Amino acid sequence: MKKKLKYLLGVTWILFLMFQYSNKAVNASTLESVTDADGFVIENGFILVDYVGTAKDIVIPDNVTIMFEACMGSTDIDSVVIPSTVEVMGEYVFTHSKVKKVVFQEGSEIEELPGGTFSSCKNLKEVQLPKSLKIIGRGEFQNSGIKSIEIPDGVTIIEGGAFSGSALTKVVFPDSLEAINSTAFYECKQLKDLRFPKNLKKIGDNAFVLCDKLTSIELPESTTDISQYAFYLCSGLKTVKIKGNIKELPKGIFGGCVSLTSITYPDSVEKIGDSAFSDTGFKTLPISKNIKTIGASAFINNTVTSVKIPDSVETIEAYAFYNSSDLKTVYLPKSVTSIGSRVFGQCWNLEKLTVMNPLCKVYSYQSDNMFFKGSKANMLKKVKVYGYKGSATAELCSLYNIKFISIDKTEMDYPELKNVKETKIEVKKDNYSLKMGKELKIPYKVTNANGYKVKVTGGVEYFDGLGYEVVKVVKITDDYILVKGGIWPGTVTISIRVGFSSKAIKINVK
Repeated sequence: MKKKLKYLLGVTWILFLMFQYSNKAVNASTLESVTDADGFVIENGFILVDYVGTAKDIVIPDNVTIMFEACMGSTDIDSVVIPSTVEVMGEYVFTHSKVKKVVFQEGSEIEELPGGTFSSCKNLKEVQLPKSLKIIGRGEFQNSGIKSIEIPDGVTIIEGGAFSGSALTKVVFPDSLEAINSTAFYECKQLKDLRFPKNLKKIGDNAFVLCDKLTSIELPESTTDISQYAFYLCSGLKTVKIKGNIKELPKGIFGGCVSLTSITYPDSVEKIGDSAFSDTGFKTLPISKNIKTIGASAFINNTVTSVKIPDSVETIEAYAFYNSSDLKTVYLPKSVTSIGSRVFGQCWNLEKLTVMNPLCKVYSYQSDNMFFKGSKANMLKKVKVYGYKGSATAELCSLYNIKFISIDKTEMDYPELKNVKETKIEVKKDNYSLKMGKELKIPYKVTNANGYKVKVTGGVEYFDGLGYEVVKVVKITDDYILVKGGIWPGTVTISIRVGFSSKAIKINVK
């Protein structure tokens, strides 16, 4: 309690001094400033505010209890000893200084170093931190030259950006450490010797982004809170072991880890998050037996050649395997109920896709489906799709003349698909003219709707990025569509859609 009171009083005093210095009305006699024989500028007998001496190796005087913000920032010193009498330090005490070595004297009671204490100290090689320390502050060693550091036992938190951009190659964590917060080791490109402590609970977002030299990591059972992009773009990372009881591999956690080929994680994981393994080097995808959801772009740009989804997976979200140009065969079990937009888009070498669930949704219809958005793609000339007659997948293949091969015994496995016939849409004309503001009836006929409702899309023309409604759909009946010309002339296309079948109609509005 006494230590906390001292710290709060010290911080309050620093804030008071900052206010005084910024107040032009301050009387010269308000603060007593003394420069001692060694060049230490001390206010009121205990606040170090500057050093103007010439010595390279210095010891802070014992009468100092507060080191003012950035008080050593302009110095050319090589080394400094901070006595145990110092109880409070302001922010950025050494920032941008040329200091090489800092030692906190035995008996120091400092529990937290505030933000940026050693930030941008490019010459910094060694720091002996106080054993009393509990928190490594925000941006503490950011962009510094520190290469190796041992964090004292008792530290529980490493705050955000603490070592980001530093020259760190090795860090020794104490068992007391519980949290590594966001961007703590961001862009530590030389960091390679890393062992996580047994009591670590949390790794914040972007904590180890661009740590190129990391080759292997093992997260203990205690680590149950891992945030997004934690190890994003760690290009040298090859093997990963996660032991903690987590439910999800979060968004982007190993995205861009191009060397990653091996990972183990607990059976508690039910979701592979968005972009979790984008641009990785797996030959066999790490989808464990209890995964239910594969997130958007989860395996985008991968080099895998064959994928067999386990029968726990229910949903595959948009772009999951997008641009996996080496992918040749994919097997989707009956458990998969939904395949998102462009999941297999730009998988140019895809040869065989098996969809075992005839009731599986393939996202949308003609305009945006599991293969592509909009017009046909060349890749569809070589792919063969295996599935059930009457399924959404079969309808999609029919729309685009994709080779579809029916699986035997459809009626036995799925009685609801027995005798399902192809949906057909008939129109008398596929080209009409219409005056602005006038209405037009377009007759049509649907055969074998198979439970789908009629939908009409289109009618909008785009100009300079803005959409103008040239034709508006007023009414849809079982026999006709009533449309009305807008206040903008042009030629547009509307599409009558029933399930995965569609019929395009051009309308010229004058």
